[in-house]
Amino acid sequence: MFDFSDIAYLEANGSYTKVVMVSKKEKSLMVTLNLKALSSYLDDSFLKIHRSYVINPDYVSRICGNRVEMCTGELLDVSLPYKNLLWDTLNVVTLGKRYKEKRASSKES
Repeated sequence: MFDFSDIAYLEANGSYTKVVMVSKKEKSLMVTLNLKALSSYLDDSFLKIHRSYVINPDYVSRICGNRVEMCTGELLDVSLPYKNLLWDTLNVVTLGKRYKEKRASSKES
């Protein structure tokens, strides 16, 4: 079949799932399992970022607002409920978070 570490992301397509790979041999596959069923086979390093996407954070190139750019070049939407988990996983620090932490530490002093 394929190595799960080669998966960049999964995209829901009804009762099918598109599996986008980073390897040069196979760029994408269509699997006859829905996203929820297929993602249950993956390890905990994969993250759900939207009802239609599960990504491998190792292949995120950059964050562009409410989207992530994958190393394959695609921009994928990030839903608000999943945004904080994604940012925490990728160790993204927002200005607001830094400000709150700085304020909290100065109040303790």
